Amino acid sequence: MHGELTISSLTVGYGAEAVIDGLTAGCPPGRLTCLLGANGAGKTTLLRAISGYLPAGGELSINGTSLASLSARARARYIASVPQVAQELLLLTVRQAVALARYPHLTTRLRLNGEEAAAVDEALDNMQLSALAGRRCITLSGGEWRRVLIAQGLAQGTPVLLLDEPTAFLDPPARRQILHQVRSLAARRSLTVLAVLHDVDLAREFAEHVLLLRRGRLLASGPPAETLTTELLAELYDCEPQWLAAGGSES
Repeated sequence: MHGELTISSLTVGYGAEAVIDGLTAGCPPGRLTCLLGANGAGKTTLLRAISGYLPAGGELSINGTSLASLSARARARYIASVPQVAQELLLLTVRQAVALARYPHLTTRLRLNGEEAAAVDEALDNMQLSALAGRRCITLSGGEWRRVLIAQGLAQGTPVLLLDEPTAFLDPPARRQILHQVRSLAARRSLTVLAVLHDVDLAREFAEHVLLLRRGRLLASGPPAETLTTELLAELYDCEPQWLAAGGSES
């Protein structure tokens, strides 16, 4: 099942303060959409609202199905959200951590059936983790751990996958490997993938669709060639164009 994510007039706030203000955008299936913006622009807030962790005004839908009409468990069959960290999983094995993602598909059973176990195996294989399935997550490298979290999102079997800074704290080769794998999986499985990035150069290389978020509002959307221009990036980050000459990169 593929799913086009549509965001219409979305408003999200903490108390009286609106962090996301009237945002309208779309994320096409089968492509990697990258979300860029300065610190405090509302990127993580947007992902939390889409996931249902924050109340929001406006409309969120997947293939015309309103997410507001769904229970939390039903929503988890449409959207998988991959956080930056998940310390509660560290003492589990890789397989156990990934298998938790099948919970939204269980009824009264506490054990995975053959189909659900196969979904876990496929996610492990897709992220090149099969050989590490029995390892404790706490023993993994940063890149391996990041792949476990993404595999968990894939095992959830949803048409939409949200990634909050999937390349954070990784070395340059690991960043590129993660985004290459994610983009390939999006195309192969017709997934709608929305990933928060801080590295403009990585977005240029791997993004197929881009959303620029400035102070809770959509500044621009479209292909990288049209959105990742010096002029738009200078406005996005409130800086002089010369500071962008070397491109953006994560520390």
